[in-house]
Amino acid sequence: MALTIDVDTGGTFTDGFFADGDDFRLVKVETTPHDLTVCFRDIIERGASELGLSVEALLRRADSVKFSTTVATNTMIQKNGPKLGLIVTDGHESDLYSNDGGAERLEGLVPTGMIAGVDSEGGVPDPDQVRAAVRRLLTSGARAIVVCLAGASEDPSAERAVKEMILDDYPKHYLGAVPVFISSELCTRPGDVERLNSTVVNAYLHRELARYLYKAEEDLRQSHYRRPLLIVHSTGGAARVAKTTALHTYNSGPVAGFLGSRRMGELYGLENIVSVDMGGTSTDIGVISRGNFDYELRPSVGGIAVNVPMIGINAIGGGGGSIAKVAPGGSSVEVGPESAGALPGPACYGLGGAEPTVTDADLVLGFLDPARFLGGRRTLEPERAAKAIREKIAEPLGVGLEEAAALVKGRVDEMVRLAIEEDIEGRGLDPGDFAMFVYGGAGSTHCCGFGSGFGSLYTFPSSAVFSAFGASTLDVTHVYEKVLSIELADGAGGYASDLERFNDAVAQMRAAAMRDLRGEGFGLDSAELTLDIEVDWSSSTGRSLMVRSPGLEIDSGRAVREVCSEAEAEISRRAPGEASGGHPIRARALRLTARSPVEHVSFVEHSPVGEDPRAALRGEREVYWDGRFVSTPVYDRDLLECGNIVVGPAVIERDDTTCVLPEGRKMTVDRYLSGIIENA
Repeated sequence: MALTIDVDTGGTFTDGFFADGDDFRLVKVETTPHDLTVCFRDIIERGASELGLSVEALLRRADSVKFSTTVATNTMIQKNGPKLGLIVTDGHESDLYSNDGGAERLEGLVPTGMIAGVDSEGGVPDPDQVRAAVRRLLTSGARAIVVCLAGASEDPSAERAVKEMILDDYPKHYLGAVPVFISSELCTRPGDVERLNSTVVNAYLHRELARYLYKAEEDLRQSHYRRPLLIVHSTGGAARVAKTTALHTYNSGPVAGFLGSRRMGELYGLENIVSVDMGGTSTDIGVISRGNFDYELRPSVGGIAVNVPMIGINAIGGGGGSIAKVAPGGSSVEVGPESAGALPGPACYGLGGAEPTVTDADLVLGFLDPARFLGGRRTLEPERAAKAIREKIAEPLGVGLEEAAALVKGRVDEMVRLAIEEDIEGRGLDPGDFAMFVYGGAGSTHCCGFGSGFGSLYTFPSSAVFSAFGASTLDVTHVYEKVLSIELADGAGGYASDLERFNDAVAQMRAAAMRDLRGEGFGLDSAELTLDIEVDWSSSTGRSLMVRSPGLEIDSGRAVREVCSEAEAEISRRAPGEASGGHPIRARALRLTARSPVEHVSFVEHSPVGEDPRAALRGEREVYWDGRFVSTPVYDRDLLECGNIVVGPAVIERDDTTCVLPEGRKMTVDRYLSGIIENA
């Protein structure tokens, strides 16, 4: 049986999912923001302990270690990346190829005075001009050089020549060498503005990520792990450190959780799912419709538009560690986007935090057991939580302590609910057609609040570490893209017949995929290759969508018609007003996904033992419901068995999360030991 290790480092906690065949262990430790390799090591040690193994024995047996991380996200938030020097085409030093915003849009990433122009209009710039620009940037403190010349997506030769000039003068074996990033190696899509943005952001993230990931991999090797450390990508797969681009790790944890939702949806035969990951810092929302999900073709990274496609996740600044405050005007409560993080954390941690958070409110309301938080490894301090909420929320609003805490809970629940509804309805879909999958450390505590409009809410045994579980469902994956423009249908019944350029592009990507999978150490006979075609339809300028190709080659009229038919169906679903058919359809990009499947965790089915949950009853405690404290039964989640039904009001606890059931709701434990919450 395969033994797999999957780790997700969040802003507050680091989660581990350790699977040995159908036996899996869930581990949670606090994130160490000063050095993320410390919490990475901590999670490995705790996982080994849970499985009764030494670290060395665990890693010798491990078939894979996959890792998603918030390093990229944190670097963008904290703005602690290296000082960059930027070389652009002469005349664009101020506007950076944009009609508005210019250098202001990259403020904080590229300092004033760190942009140099070279004359590339006639082709390769003059070497003396390039050397002068580089010397000025390095003298001014640049620790990396970014090169983005106008039109490089169509003709990258000038950028490549500039890179060669720089490396000739500052070869990598020199102590004064600096990394050089050229835009045409990262982005093939047209559009100078977003290509420049993407390359600058990638260069800004690269240093911290490279240092951290190579150190984490070296620590594994020192403990006798002999396979490559696999990094989760926001494109939906994992690859070794050497084949990982920094920008592809942005938002990788939420993407891993979202794809874990897809795996559970397949298990339950559900095609319409909204996934809600409520952690310590944020809540991440994803939508799966008819078994499919969207790629953001021009996502935003730290508020900067890039053109490196990523799986679409909607994040809002509301989680367990989010700070609550009285809104301007003094009549209501706001929550987030600021978070107390792991340090100092919520006031109840007793680590110096004085601001009230959602976790403090949950403790005041009686939802959390102060002695069982993180399995008793941290004892919460209710008096500190009460003090923070009383002084910062209750007294300014002129309300009681518990009412203030209820306002905080109600506000974060409303924020999440509105974001979910906006996401689903914005796609022209009905929330009533969706099941909700809830996870993250705070998800089960708040799901009955933000999920009130959904009939069925699913919580899972691995919900508290679900992004780590999601990483376990990912295969080793490489994604390749070619930009081209080929008309597939003219809108008048004619279809493309000469597709040589199309198939040549696919052949080039396929050759690269075979080379990279071989480098990962995976057999090519097990590789799965799929081709997606980005198409646009000319009646809606600038709008595009992805369509799955029936094969790797489009070598027949039938195949072209099949692609166009699928595109028409998708246009009809997304834009009902344009559902008349007969659209001109143009292929604008090809994306080849090469996947080498790895062994995933299997799910054991349990037999029902009856509805009565009393064997899991731990006792009762006072919980604040609808304006008053009520003595409420508390159940041990680990003791609930298949078929048990818990009717609210109730609190269901385990070491890593707490589920809160109000009156009118019930939770049924199913054959996979998932908890399905419905109206009682």
